[in-house]
Amino acid sequence: MGKAKLLGLKAGLAAMGGVYALMKLAPVKKRYTFITKLQDTPTVDFEILQEALRQKKPEYEIVNLCKSMDNLVAYVPHMFVQMWHLATSEAVFLDRSCLMVNGLTHRPTLKVVQLWHALGSMKKFGYAILGTPEGESADLAEVCHMHRGYTDILISSRSFERDYLEGFRCDSAVIREIPQPRADVLANPAERDARRKSARERLGLASSQKKVAVYAPTFRKDPGPRAQEAVQGLVDAIDLNRWEFVYAKHPVGGVDCEDPRIVQCPIPTFDALFAADVVVTDYSSVMYEAGLLDVPVLLYAYDWDSYQEKRTHNLDLQREVPSVFTKDPQEITAVMDECPDGKCEGYNHEAFRAFVARNVRMPESSTCCEAIIALL
Repeated sequence: MGKAKLLGLKAGLAAMGGVYALMKLAPVKKRYTFITKLQDTPTVDFEILQEALRQKKPEYEIVNLCKSMDNLVAYVPHMFVQMWHLATSEAVFLDRSCLMVNGLTHRPTLKVVQLWHALGSMKKFGYAILGTPEGESADLAEVCHMHRGYTDILISSRSFERDYLEGFRCDSAVIREIPQPRADVLANPAERDARRKSARERLGLASSQKKVAVYAPTFRKDPGPRAQEAVQGLVDAIDLNRWEFVYAKHPVGGVDCEDPRIVQCPIPTFDALFAADVVVTDYSSVMYEAGLLDVPVLLYAYDWDSYQEKRTHNLDLQREVPSVFTKDPQEITAVMDECPDGKCEGYNHEAFRAFVARNVRMPESSTCCEAIIALL
C-alpha cells in the first residue's frame, strides 16, 4: 500500500475515532457481539459458544456481525455498525483481526475475546510474518494497530505461548489456555455419533457401504497448476471401489477438481470431518480437529519444498507430527489400504493421540465454553 493510501487510512481511522467517542456516550447493554470478516454467517465456534451463552446467560442479547470483506466499498458502512455495537456491548468475540477493534480506543470495561480461527498452532502469523509474501506490510500493521486491544486471547496449549506472543505481539497476561468451542463438540462421543450420521446424509453418502476419505488442504495464496495436478493425482491413486473421496476445497484460494468420481464437499469442512474414516491434509490445523475425533490423519505434502519458503511454521511438521508426511500419493493410499476397520495398520494411533493431547489441552473441570464464559 502506497504512502498516500496509508495516510488516507490513518485519517479515516482518526475520523471514525471521533464518531466512536460520541457513540460511547450511549449506555452499555447486556449484549455480546460476535464479529467475523471471513463469511456472512456465524462460524462454528460462534454457533457453539452462543448456544452455551443462551443456556448460561439467557438475559443477554447476542448479535452477529458476520460479513465478508469481498466488497470493500460495501464493507465501510458495516464498520459503523461494528462501532455502535462495540460502544454498547459488554463483550465482543472475534476469530480474526478487525480494524474497528484494533484501531479504536474502547471503554476500559469492554471485554475483547480473540477466539482465533485455527485450533492448535501450525503456521506463523501476524507480526511474525510481517513483510513476507503471506503477511502484511509493517507500515499497514502500524497504521491499523494490528491485533491491538484484546483482553483475552485463547490458545489451545501453553506449549504455543511463545508463538502467539510473537504473532499477536501481546502481553502474556492476556493469554488463556482454553481451546476453541469446537473442541467441546469434537471431544464429545454423543455429539460425534449424531454429527457423523448427519454429515453422511448431507454428503449424500448415507447409503454408501464404502469408507470415507476427506481431503482438506490448507490455504495457498497462489496455488497454481501444481495444486490442481496434486489433487487429481491423489484421486487417481485411491481405490475408489473401496473409498468415497470427499474433496473439501479450501474456501479461500482452493483449486477445483472436476472429477465426477468424487464428492465435492457441499458442507463446511468441520462438518465433513465427522463423516471421515481417514482425513488427508497437509499443513493445516485440521489435523488437530481430526485428531480429537480419533480419525487417522495423513499428510500429503506435495509442495513442501516451495511452501516452506513462503510460510514459516511453529512446528517441524516432518519430525514432530507422528504421521505419514509425503509428496507421493501412493504412500498415502498404501496406508489407507491397511485400514479395514478404521484402525490403520501402518499408522501409530497412540503417538498421534499423544501429539494432539499435548497441543490441545482440554479444561480439566469444565468444558471450553464454560471456561470462556467464566472470563466474562
